[in-house]
Amino acid sequence: MQHLFAPHLDFLIGRAKNQPAVIGEDNRAALLRLFSKLQAIEACGEDERRELWLSAERGSIEDFGDYEEYLDEGEVESYEEFETLWHDYYPEPVKWYPLTTVVYRDYYSVFLDQKLVLQIAPDEENKYEYDKSELIAWLSARADDCIASLKAGTYNDRIAQSLPARKRVGKILREDYWRIFPEEKAAYLQHITPEEIRSFTAMMQSHLPGTPSARLPEMTAGLFFDYCRLGYEANNYEGAKHLSPRELYLAHADGRHDGLLDLPEDSAEAFADWKKNGKKGGHPWEVCRGGNSTHISLYARRDDNGWWLELAGSSHGRSVETIKFYLALVNHGLPVLLHDGPALAAMITGQDYIGIVPEGIVPRYCHSWFPKNEKFLEYMNLPWENAEAVAQLAEWYPLMEVKLTQPEMTAEAAVSILKLLEQNGIEVYVDGGWGVDALLGEQTRRHEDLDIAVPHKYVPQLRMLLAARGYEEVPRPDSWECNFVLGDTQGHLVDVHSYTFDETGKNIFGVAYKPHHLTGTGTINGYPVKCPPPDVMVEFHTGYDVDEDDYRDVKALCERFDIPLPEEYAKFEKPD
Repeated sequence: MQHLFAPHLDFLIGRAKNQPAVIGEDNRAALLRLFSKLQAIEACGEDERRELWLSAERGSIEDFGDYEEYLDEGEVESYEEFETLWHDYYPEPVKWYPLTTVVYRDYYSVFLDQKLVLQIAPDEENKYEYDKSELIAWLSARADDCIASLKAGTYNDRIAQSLPARKRVGKILREDYWRIFPEEKAAYLQHITPEEIRSFTAMMQSHLPGTPSARLPEMTAGLFFDYCRLGYEANNYEGAKHLSPRELYLAHADGRHDGLLDLPEDSAEAFADWKKNGKKGGHPWEVCRGGNSTHISLYARRDDNGWWLELAGSSHGRSVETIKFYLALVNHGLPVLLHDGPALAAMITGQDYIGIVPEGIVPRYCHSWFPKNEKFLEYMNLPWENAEAVAQLAEWYPLMEVKLTQPEMTAEAAVSILKLLEQNGIEVYVDGGWGVDALLGEQTRRHEDLDIAVPHKYVPQLRMLLAARGYEEVPRPDSWECNFVLGDTQGHLVDVHSYTFDETGKNIFGVAYKPHHLTGTGTINGYPVKCPPPDVMVEFHTGYDVDEDDYRDVKALCERFDIPLPEEYAKFEKPD
C-alpha cells in the first residue's frame, strides 16, 4: 500500500472518529480480516482487547501542507511561521499511535490514540458511509509488521527503546519536580506558612485511621455554618470579615443545599430530622465550590455517641485550602476526620509522587493506569517545558509485554482439517502428539500443532485447500519441500511431512517413513483416523533429547499397549 505520513494519517483518523461506522461490504470484510490477523496476539483484557504500538513518519513539510494555501487563508504570515506551525504539530520525526481493538458481542471496535475510529455494529447497515479503505489498509499493513516483529522476537525491545516518554506511564517525586520548576513550588506554598506546614505534618505523623474519638453533643444548621466559617476565614475567602456564617455558606458553597438553608439555625432536632429524612440528591456538604474533583466538602456525621465532622478535598489546586480548613477546625477543638490526611502531608512537603499519564489522556481520575497498590492525588502529562529534565528524574513503569497467542490445535480443529483433506481424496496419517492421543482414544494434553504424513504427490493440493482456509507457510529454519509448517491467524499449526514410496514400498523421496510405519488406527474426538501403530509411535519418540511431554506420551502408550519403556525414559521414572 501507499506510504502514509503522520499528517495524512491524522486527517484520516480525524475524519473516521467523526463517523466510525464501517458499513460497506468491502470495508467490513477488510476490517474483519484485520481482527482475524490480530488473533495471533494474546488478548490483554476483557472483550478480546488487544493493544499494539504503531508509528508513522512525520514526513517533509510538503507532507504537512501547502504553504500557499496556509498563507492565502491567513493562518500564517511567513514561511518561517509555516515551519514553526509544522514543528508545533509534529515536533518529533516519528509519531506514535496506540492501537486498541475490542470485540463485544457483535461490535468490532478500533481505537487509535484512545479515540474510536472504526466500528462494525449490527445496527449500522443502512447508514451512509464514506470510504475508509485507506485507513483500514494502513492498519492491516502495520499489524502485519508488528506480528512479524513479534515472531522475530524484536517487537517488545523495539518499542521499549523507541517509544518516547510522552507516550508512557510514570511518576515523579514532587520534590524533584519542584527542583525543575521552583516557581510552581513558590506559587503552591504562597498562602500557607512554614509553621502551618510543620503543625499539620506533625498532626499527620500521629494520625490514626478511623473516626475521631471525641464527639459533639449536638449539631444545628447554625453550628454547621459556623464551622464552615472557620475554614472560610482561615483561607481569607471573600466576605469572611463582614458576612454572617450563613451568608458565607450561601456565597461559597455549591448552592444545591437540599433544604439545609431552610432549617431553623438553632434547632438540633430539625437538623437531625433533616439529616435522616430530608430530600437527597443535592450537594449540601460541598462547602467550597469546585468541579467534580476540585471542590472541598465538609460532612456532619453521627453515631450513637454524637456528632463529628469529616473534611475532604485532596486535589492539588485545593489542597492548601483543605489543610488550612482542617487546622482551623482542629485548633477550635472540633472532632474532625480528614480524608487523605497523610497523603496531603506528603504533598505539602514534596514527598508524594505525581502520576504521569500518556499524551492525549486527560490527567483526571487516572488510577486505572497505575498499579492498584499505588495512589496518587495528582496526575499530569509530561510537560513540554523542560520535558527532558522531567523524563530523566521520573520513574517509568514497564510497558505491557505483547505476546503471540500460544498456538493450540484443538480436537475440533484437527478433525476439521482431517475431514477436509480426506473428503478431497488425500491420504493422510496423524503423527506426533495427536497421533499418540488418537491411539489412546482420548486427549491427554494440550497440542500446539497437528502433525500429518501424506504422500508427496498430494502436497500441492493440500497447500491449495488449506490456503483457502487462511493457512500460509510459517518460516522455519529447517523447512524443506517435504517438511514444512502451515499456520492460520488463529494460531492453528499443521506440521506436514511428505514421502514417496515406489511400487515395491521403498521410500525413494521425502521423510523416511516405511509402509509398516503407517498401519495403525485411532480416533480423535470419536472421528476415526489412520496413524502409526503403538510400537512405531514409541520408536518415533526415541533417538533425540526427550522431555517430559515425550515421557508422558510414551509412558501412556507403553502402559496401554504393554510395550517396554525405552531405556532413555528411565531417568523420568520416580522410585517407588
